[in-house]
Amino acid sequence: MSARLMFDLEDINSTPMTAGSETDDRIDLDEEVEADPYESEKAQKYIGKDLVKEFYGEAYTGTVQKFLAKEDVGAKEDFWEIKYSDGDEEDVKEEELLSLIEAFEKKKIEVVQAEEKDVATDFIRLYEGA
Repeated sequence: MSARLMFDLEDINSTPMTAGSETDDRIDLDEEVEADPYESEKAQKYIGKDLVKEFYGEAYTGTVQKFLAKEDVGAKEDFWEIKYSDGDEEDVKEEELLSLIEAFEKKKIEVVQAEEKDVATDFIRLYEGA
């Protein structure tokens, strides 16, 4: 069934209203519409990022699982949910999140450099032994 459109003849700029509508459903084009915080670049840019954090002297890797908007958690700042390799979860603010991601990148570089050093050492030993 299609709705019949009615026009307010007193206001030439009015928008169509459906038959039987008693309220003015016109949209104010000047009204600001809030963007969905979960769709923002800020919310999405950390999802899936790897990180590392020490707990009681032991390092655990983790991954950013999801964004938690401050409006939804009743906080002054946004949070990101992290799931660690041992199954634990934690919610952190952006400042801490950045330091954990940075720590992971630093550890990754250290591991690559150590592996390169091991390869070079093995090559030298092989060369000297020949």
